[in-house]
Amino acid sequence: MSNKTKLIEIPEDAKVFDFDPIIEVCGECAGVGLVKGVFGDRECALCKGTGRIIKTKTVIIDIKPYK
Repeated sequence: MSNKTKLIEIPEDAKVFDFDPIIEVCGECAGVGLVKGVFGDRECALCKGTGRIIKTKTVIIDIKPYK
């Protein structure tokens, strides 16, 4: 696979699957959004205070040229 990125247009009638994001409880703050620090509680840097983490997936598709 090459390291080139191309923008492709997908027809409106194409079948594209959209997956719901996977949301998990933050393991750093146990879902609270705050972690204990030396000078008191502070916002969790991992989840940015939300208590939740959105897991993402990267899908790589190798498209062969049409012959």
